[in-house]
Amino acid sequence: MHEIVLTWINLGPRRAEELVQFAQGIADDPSAPVLPQLRHEFVGYGTNVTTIEAQQGIVYHGRMTEAAVAYCNCMEDVKARLRLIKEITEGRSPLGSEGLDGEVVCLLLRKVLEQIAFSSLIAHRETYEAVHNDLGSIWRAKRLLERMDKLHPEFYPSPIKRGVSRHLGVHHHFDPVEDGFLTKDEFVFLYDTASSGIHTWNPFKDAERVLDFQRPIAEWIVRIAALLDHHLVHFAGTKDLWLIQMDSPEDHRVHAFVAPMVTEFPPVPA
Repeated sequence: MHEIVLTWINLGPRRAEELVQFAQGIADDPSAPVLPQLRHEFVGYGTNVTTIEAQQGIVYHGRMTEAAVAYCNCMEDVKARLRLIKEITEGRSPLGSEGLDGEVVCLLLRKVLEQIAFSSLIAHRETYEAVHNDLGSIWRAKRLLERMDKLHPEFYPSPIKRGVSRHLGVHHHFDPVEDGFLTKDEFVFLYDTASSGIHTWNPFKDAERVLDFQRPIAEWIVRIAALLDHHLVHFAGTKDLWLIQMDSPEDHRVHAFVAPMVTEFPPVPA
């Protein structure tokens, strides 16, 4: 379970600290509900990152949030491509050819998966650069995932869903999504299968011209959306994280909440 108190950037650190103190006071109250064993429980404040705010020069803990903004931009591209695939699979393609539709879907799927992979590279750039020197030239998404998995096994997006907290003072509670999302193994399978459909078929190849995706394309889109809808980005060597919201009710854009893990709380004011 993940329990987070997030305040908006315009409230400022002082207001956020007051909320942390309030939450700690609740936690110290012997009459408060008993908490179950939590894998992660943290009460902190996050910066709601948008491109406009980054251009205005907002700083979070002494550094710019360009990486989070770049990550959000990649996710916006993923959303746009998933919408196009959905249009095709629901019969609204303007191409008028099932064969062309299939080729376009394969290309869009591969680009979606590449964006997910490169988003991970954006988030974990320092971890990657500590070992590899091809940051600007690596292009094969499957190879990138294999490398990241060795460097930081928790690099892959962690899908979460909104839940109900038993802890008073917690404004945002999230539970892990257990199934129904695109796993790392499925990522590799889908990448390989889609890649097979973007090239011209060799006329001398003695095989049926059929790609077996094992699931309907529409179902793969649902699984990708379930992975990304709300997800966490965990970083190596720290419990700080990003919480990514793919469709904010405010503006229907991708938002990133940069949230530190709080292990020691300030004393409760007398």
